Amino acid sequence: MAASWSDLSTELKQNVIERLDLMSRHSLRSTCRLNRFVVDFTEFFVPRVRVSAKDSGFLIVIHTGINEFLRIEMWMGPQGKTIIRKLQNNYNVKDAIEKVFPSTPRYHAAQILCGLLSREKTLIGVMEWEFEGGIDVEKKEDAQASIQTTGAKIIVLVNFLQKFSGKSQIFRANKLMTSWNVDIDMEKWLKKIFVEEDLRKIERVGVMTSTTSLTPAVSIDSYVPLSWAGIHCGANTIMHEYDPIHWYFFVRLALETQGFAVLRFAKFNDTAKELWNSVKEPIEKISDKKYRKVCVAGSSNGRVHMIHERSPCGYWVYGMMEENVAVFNDYLRLAGFTSCDLGWLCKKCTDPFEYNYYQNLGRRVFLEPKWSGIWQGGVNHETKALSDKKNVAWKCYKEDEKMKKNSGENSGEGTMVQKIWGFGNRGVEDISEMMAESLKVN
Repeated sequence: MAASWSDLSTELKQNVIERLDLMSRHSLRSTCRLNRFVVDFTEFFVPRVRVSAKDSGFLIVIHTGINEFLRIEMWMGPQGKTIIRKLQNNYNVKDAIEKVFPSTPRYHAAQILCGLLSREKTLIGVMEWEFEGGIDVEKKEDAQASIQTTGAKIIVLVNFLQKFSGKSQIFRANKLMTSWNVDIDMEKWLKKIFVEEDLRKIERVGVMTSTTSLTPAVSIDSYVPLSWAGIHCGANTIMHEYDPIHWYFFVRLALETQGFAVLRFAKFNDTAKELWNSVKEPIEKISDKKYRKVCVAGSSNGRVHMIHERSPCGYWVYGMMEENVAVFNDYLRLAGFTSCDLGWLCKKCTDPFEYNYYQNLGRRVFLEPKWSGIWQGGVNHETKALSDKKNVAWKCYKEDEKMKKNSGENSGEGTMVQKIWGFGNRGVEDISEMMAESLKVN
């Protein structure tokens, strides 16, 4: 005879809970005090959480796997009430659940974030924050006022979240990611809501789109060790098309950063080959699959080191001032030897979820223009140039999706879109009975 849920030990219940998704855990947690205790003390890892904040509302996307996400959009509706739209594993508005609440979007955003993600055993891989304004202005003379306004809004939001949750360090996360238009002071305030022991890196990200590609072609990163935050910090510009001028951006970053800069190519194509071949220094064989050329040149700031490396995975270049070579060597020592330093650009070597997430950032900008703070292209999202890009990109997107459908990649096998959240197709009782039977509990 199979045991019921109440007959299982705490350890077996935790084994069951480990198989449940986020909303199933939340539903179970709401049933009784004992279940709440068991859920709260069961480890749970959330790969990525995205929070986009505007004056008019919030967007919260909680990713638990590839094509597995909880999307909650909220905005101020008529008569000062908040409209909340919920979707799971799906962007189709027809499948959305909408409700109207009397409180403000900020209140409900705090309720969702703190209620779902602020537990002691919940660890977030990356928590991403997008904001309007900041340094994203049309005229330079407007920058200071915009920065002050955005900074003030972030301070108010941080204070509200801390007051709502009843604690200063609310979330456990390995990385804090911000949109490209924030500054150090804003990041300092956001850092306050994270548990210091878990936070390993702060990264600022911007996306530059293209009319010819919906997948990243190049990235330019910076790495600054143990900066003001006491942890590694950096910036990452993701480009969907390479232009020779990007090389000068990379060189300038290498000259200015306190650590080092990295230029990564997704493919060792003709452009990458031309750059590699332009370096006339001797080739050093680091391993069976990794080769290096080192170029040292003078500048007004001092000597600059450019380290070109390639492997079967692709091609990348490290750039740094001579006084920062020790920083680079420490980074290599801590990272350990790898034949591939492409990071999330490499499908073969990176985590599948990370690869999939970054591959779709360009699509996100075009499919969610209202929530495109990560797009590094200016404040006016409705210019003719961008409209043209959106039209071309949308056409490319539809063709890409059609190809996936024809190849069976999006056939839906093994994936169930749930219109209503809860325990999914299999309830807690069903799972517990299966486990009990497998353990031969009588």
